[in-house]
Amino acid sequence: MIGDLLSNFSFSAQWNGGVFYFVLLAIVCYLFILPTPEGHTKGKSILFVFGMLLLAFILGGPLNILARMIFRAHIIQMIILFFIVAPLLVYGAKRGMIFKKISTPFVENTTEIMKHPFIRILMFYGLFIIYHFPSVFDYIRMSNTLNYLYLLGLFIASTLLWSTIFTFKMELPNSCQLNKLVLSVNAIIFLGFSSFLVITTNQLYGIYNDLELLQLSLAVCLPAGETIADIPEKFYTVLHPFPPLKEQKIAGGILAVSQMMWLFLPVSFKVIKEMGKN
Repeated sequence: MIGDLLSNFSFSAQWNGGVFYFVLLAIVCYLFILPTPEGHTKGKSILFVFGMLLLAFILGGPLNILARMIFRAHIIQMIILFFIVAPLLVYGAKRGMIFKKISTPFVENTTEIMKHPFIRILMFYGLFIIYHFPSVFDYIRMSNTLNYLYLLGLFIASTLLWSTIFTFKMELPNSCQLNKLVLSVNAIIFLGFSSFLVITTNQLYGIYNDLELLQLSLAVCLPAGETIADIPEKFYTVLHPFPPLKEQKIAGGILAVSQMMWLFLPVSFKVIKEMGKN
């Protein structure tokens, strides 16, 4: 059924060349332009490149346009972006290089403030919850530019949060009270949000329920030269097996399961650490 949905869109609508170009440019800069600090292993570089490629596929591939049609796909996109891509990029990053080159009083003061873990916690979870207020969500999704800008801010906040968890020394979460706090806040907020999605009897997001809003949401992410009129009429009948309220509940279940996997973070950190040593 997913294939039937995507078959109504052209190749250029499903694959965003601009995102892939940006990602490939970032990988080239990372591998060949940025100096490699002492102790930076090939394993870390591999993890970083893998994270960047995964970023390209979830933001520039079919999942991105699918997320505008069914809420389940949106939640999967968020999970991959903030809980797989972000930690891979944080661990594989060549730390300190950018700030050394643009060291100014403003940058130094800003980075000093951003080092505070509670600021990072408030930033990520605050931005995530605000993004998923129904009125805010519907408004942001009506603009492709605004949506990407908000996701960029949210992604930066998530990388800052992950840098707190990793502490750049790959310490296990149970070895630090701060990391325990981050995990506790994560469980309370995300499990609470996912539970609300499962138990509510109201369809929260208009862009998945209102045909006109859905069309506007899809129109802003179509490539130049294509309009919503180019989408075949049969597309709207293919959406029938994905009722918005049911998709909302499924999305809540997927988010809850993903957060339960945080219990396995110590094991995940060990695996990433061993890969990064090579």
